[in-house]
Amino acid sequence: MNTNDILSIVAISLSVLSMIWNVIDYYKFDKPLKKLDIKSREIDILKYQQEQEYKKKAIIKGKFEYQGEGKYYHFHIYNIGGCPAKNLAINIPDKMLDLPSPINTIEILPPNEVCSFRVFPKVNCPQSINISFTWDDDFGTRRTFTETLFIPNRF
Repeated sequence: MNTNDILSIVAISLSVLSMIWNVIDYYKFDKPLKKLDIKSREIDILKYQQEQEYKKKAIIKGKFEYQGEGKYYHFHIYNIGGCPAKNLAINIPDKMLDLPSPINTIEILPPNEVCSFRVFPKVNCPQSINISFTWDDDFGTRRTFTETLFIPNRF
């Protein structure tokens, strides 16, 4: 055996050790990192889809407030979504509130806007009532949401 043979054996053994080390390194470090990268991309895609969905949705909320130096109740309707609400219909139980002017269908309620109405709770009105909202937006038509709203006490 001459020195060329010994050097060839050493080179081959170093190559084999290097390949074994690369395989161990892949399974120990690279493969879990690639799984994490795939999960991170899936989360990014889900966030993007939710953002796109939010841009197409109108989210309608209501609130009663006691205003006017203790004289009036106001009913506020908020659109906290990213899209205008079209043909917004409000279903308020008739036996609960007196309305000076009827609440008709609101043609358009832009995003981050408020629409207010003056209301007067009747004597037998409970502290909380269920109010339904129905509207159209870019996400769908005839979307409905029923909310239980608290009417603040005057005293």
